[in-house]
Amino acid sequence: MKAVDISNFSGVPTIEQAQALRDVARNVIVGCQDPVIAKQQVEVCRGACLGVDLYAQPSLGSNLFDIVGRADKVALDTGLDKKNSRLWLAFDMTPPSDMSPDFFIGWLARFVRLASLLGFNVGIYTSRNKWLDFMGNNSEFYTYPLWYADYDGIDNMVGYVGFGGWFIPTIKQYAKNVQIDGFNVDLNVY
Repeated sequence: MKAVDISNFSGVPTIEQAQALRDVARNVIVGCQDPVIAKQQVEVCRGACLGVDLYAQPSLGSNLFDIVGRADKVALDTGLDKKNSRLWLAFDMTPPSDMSPDFFIGWLARFVRLASLLGFNVGIYTSRNKWLDFMGNNSEFYTYPLWYADYDGIDNMVGYVGFGGWFIPTIKQYAKNVQIDGFNVDLNVY
């Protein structure tokens, strides 16, 4: 199964663009950087019969309550069922290298706990290199589904090399900044 992900920088697709997305994917994963844009993206994509998940992408100094609160607002404003969709917590920043894995493990644990308390079905988005560099290959989060970035252009997960306790990933992001009917997306495979 295929999915696309979009951010606030993608803008809001027209219904024709959302229908074009449906021709290549069954689901869209919407970034919650801007709740107003994300709400419009969710509404248009659902109108085109696409399944919808959300992702939250914090920066290291950001307020976790604010970041998860944006996703919660989008879910509430659009009537998105938090238990039958997923909030992917994006751990793909480039933080300072002088911080220990223990710092990042605690930070991500707080992020996961907060999203779970708000009723979200949580998953983790990262790449193998980011996880190894900043989490020290910690396996504390392996029970959460993994969406991993590997921009090899191959739309399958053959060749996946496990990390962080994840032996089988849920989603692979294999291409970024792809234009579909003039709309910018990243490509993913389940």
